[in-house]
Amino acid sequence: MIAIDSKEIAHVFDLHSEQELEMIDLSDIRLVYDLNFLQSSEDNKDCGDVVKSPGRRTCYQSVCTSGGQLVILGSKGIHVLTLRSWQGRIDLLVRHECYDAALDLAQSFYSGTAKAVLGLQGNREERRNQVAERILSLLDCYVDLAMTRLCPARGRLEELEAHYVNTVSICVDNCLLIGRTDFLYGKVYERFAEDVTARGVFLDCLEPYIIRDKLTHITPQVMKDFLEHYEDRGMLASIEACIVHLDLTNLNVKQVRELAVRLGFMSCLYE
Repeated sequence: MIAIDSKEIAHVFDLHSEQELEMIDLSDIRLVYDLNFLQSSEDNKDCGDVVKSPGRRTCYQSVCTSGGQLVILGSKGIHVLTLRSWQGRIDLLVRHECYDAALDLAQSFYSGTAKAVLGLQGNREERRNQVAERILSLLDCYVDLAMTRLCPARGRLEELEAHYVNTVSICVDNCLLIGRTDFLYGKVYERFAEDVTARGVFLDCLEPYIIRDKLTHITPQVMKDFLEHYEDRGMLASIEACIVHLDLTNLNVKQVRELAVRLGFMSCLYE
C-alpha cells in the first residue's frame, strides 16, 4: 500500500508485516489538486474550516492505480511509480556496485524473509532455485571484481587481508546457504589461488567453518593446499582440530596416508 501525506511524501507499507518499507519525496512533481472541489468549498459560505481544509489537499483525479503502477498527475507531466521486481531490486544495487547489499537482499529472497517481493513464480522450491542461480551469478562477478577493481591497490597488508577476509566470508556464507560448496571450491577458490595472499586468507577462513561443522567436506585439491598451508606455518594442532570435523571419504588413499603420517594418528583414521 502507498499513502501520500499532506507534505507530499509517499509512504510504502507492507500490509502483511505492517512495516513501512520506504519514503519517497514527491514534492518535485508538484501534485495537481482538485480545483473544482476547492473552488466550490471556498465559495460556499456554509462550509466550515473542517471541510475547506481537506479541500485544499483533494486529489481525486490526480492519483490512480493501473496494472500495479501508481500514476500521478503533476503540474508539468504525468509520473509513474512502479514497485521493482526482485530482480530489478538486485540489479539496482549491482549498478551501484553494492555487491554486499545485493547478496544480502538475495539471501532474504532465498530465505523468504524479504518484503514486497514481486516476480518470483512457482512453489517454494522453484523460487529458491531461481534465487540460487542469481546468487551464483552475483558471486561470479563479485569475486572477479574483489580481486581486481574493488581490491585495495595500495595500503598496508592488514588492509588487503581484511578485504579478502570479508570477501571470502561472504562467498562461504552464500555458498553454504544455497548448498553449492562445489562452486566455493571451484570457481571461487581457483580465483583466490591466483594470488598468494588471497589464497592464504581463503584457507585460513575455512577453519572456523570447519570447527563449527558448517563445512564438513573439502575437495582433494583444496585439502592438499589446506594441509600444506597449515603445516608450513607449524599449525598442526589446528589441522588436528579440523580433521575430526571433516568427512575424509572423498580423499584418495595416498592423501589419507600422508595425512596420517603428518599427524601421527594412523590408527585413529582407520577405526
